[in-house]
Amino acid sequence: MKDMEANIVIVDDTPDNLRVFMNILTDKGYRIRPVSKATRALSMIQVERPDLILLDIKMPEMSGYEVCKQLKADVQTCDIPIIFVSALHQLSEKVKAFAAGGVDYITKPFQAEEVLARVETHLTLARLRHHLEEVVESRTTALKNSEQQYRLLIEQVKDGIGILQKNSLVFANETLQKLLGIPKNQLLGKTPAELFKQTDLSSIKPTEDSADPAQASQWHRFEFMASPHEKELWFEGLHSSINWEGESAVLITIHDITDHKLKELELHREQEQLRNENIKLRSVMKDRFRFGKIIGKSPAMQNVYEFIEKAAESDVNVVIYGESGTGKDLIAQSIHEMSPRHKKQFVPVNCGSIQETLFEREFFGNRKGAFTGALSDQPGFFDAAHQGTLFLDEVGELSLAMQVKLLRAIELKSYTPIGDQKAKQADVRIVAATNRNLQTHVKQGLMRQDFFYRINVIPISVPALRERREDIPLLIEHFLGLYSSQTAQDNLPGNILEALYAYDWPGNIRQLQNVLLRYLTLHRLDFDETGKEDEHLKINLTGKQGLWEIVQNLEKRLIIETLEQNHGHKTKTANMLQIPIQTLRRKIIQYQIE
Repeated sequence: MKDMEANIVIVDDTPDNLRVFMNILTDKGYRIRPVSKATRALSMIQVERPDLILLDIKMPEMSGYEVCKQLKADVQTCDIPIIFVSALHQLSEKVKAFAAGGVDYITKPFQAEEVLARVETHLTLARLRHHLEEVVESRTTALKNSEQQYRLLIEQVKDGIGILQKNSLVFANETLQKLLGIPKNQLLGKTPAELFKQTDLSSIKPTEDSADPAQASQWHRFEFMASPHEKELWFEGLHSSINWEGESAVLITIHDITDHKLKELELHREQEQLRNENIKLRSVMKDRFRFGKIIGKSPAMQNVYEFIEKAAESDVNVVIYGESGTGKDLIAQSIHEMSPRHKKQFVPVNCGSIQETLFEREFFGNRKGAFTGALSDQPGFFDAAHQGTLFLDEVGELSLAMQVKLLRAIELKSYTPIGDQKAKQADVRIVAATNRNLQTHVKQGLMRQDFFYRINVIPISVPALRERREDIPLLIEHFLGLYSSQTAQDNLPGNILEALYAYDWPGNIRQLQNVLLRYLTLHRLDFDETGKEDEHLKINLTGKQGLWEIVQNLEKRLIIETLEQNHGHKTKTANMLQIPIQTLRRKIIQYQIE
């Protein structure tokens, strides 16, 4: 039977679609039977068996998936190749199609050449499979006589064909050799893992009863990438269980889908680019009040927003300069969230709390048994931030020795965990922050020049709050909304607003937040020259609190402020408070300090 004599049934409830398919296939000499109803198609197929079925998915009486399942459940029709045709392009729909028993999936709108190529391929494969089954089942002298015929047929197919038996390749046609770029003497004997790298191979194995026609007709799809002739190519494969020389085996066909895959990847890149552009478009207006979690509409902050956008577009290292409390950590998070690395981790590290003796362990991790007490493998900051962003807060606190080790990992893009002999890839983007002048540090010998230039590719200066006073009302409004559930006050008296606006805020936004929260709680506004509220000296005795409760509250506030000043470092906090570290830990638990 030639291709042009093939009998094809087209099932689609849309007359226009039936007409288009008939025009395409009739011109090539195929015998076409169009059907607009699923139930009628099932009856027609039982009366006269077609060679191939083109099946729509969405139909009023019955879905294409149900039609396919009924045909596959019938021994008389289970081996008819069914190609789904649908405008549904989601991956989940394609998975359902192949799970139902379909051999291919054409997405509308389609090209006539694509339809003809796929129909021709699956008609040829169907004839080949029937022929192979007849040859294997006969087990007679006819096998040898017909071997040359079916080999010739296999070589004429444009797809690569192979047969796996006992987890190794025992047959390959010439097309398969050319597609994979491997000579036949090297190809035979290879395992599926060697042929189809980075592919889930769990389904590429013969079924327990491959002689069962219903089982043998189940085709499974897979994709893999290979690099013949040092050129990356994408392939789509189908595999099904067969009987080969009296034993169970797997028949595999593959064809090149590189062009289609590249278009798919390009579409994905365009979608990702559009997503990023949408994020940027939402924040390009000069009158914007917010940028992510950052609040401010002043010209100084608009300038910062532009630097954030530029930094997010690139993958180079960034240093954020600014006084304590200006929100450098929020800027670092915004850069990460707008960058291509946004799907991976943002790992903040307080450099001031890293002890020099523990630097390699903290940043690079360690292997089990690397030192006493190393009972298991422990990941480091570089492991956690792989393909993401490593935020080095207070980077000016790193010692020269720590700078050398960190610089080596950044330059070589690799590091070695303690106790390991094998280096690991260091794919991280460095964003650092400091309230110091790093150029002065370099001149004073406190920072290595090569380390400074390596991290200081894009410098971003964050203005102090006193340099952008027009943002103070916005910040006050934000904090009032934030604490509205805790206090009944949703606005401030004019004299309080004036006092907040006129103050210089040496502690910046963090201090403004603390002062505002203190005012909402105690109903009095207190500042001192260091930027900290002198609340432990100014107490309103209302008679509702006794001396012991007031002392406890003061002690809790003092511990919190000292912890904030030391960025959460408990040892430094205990030393500053002149108490044992055990006492500090006990009081943190007692006062439920996070």
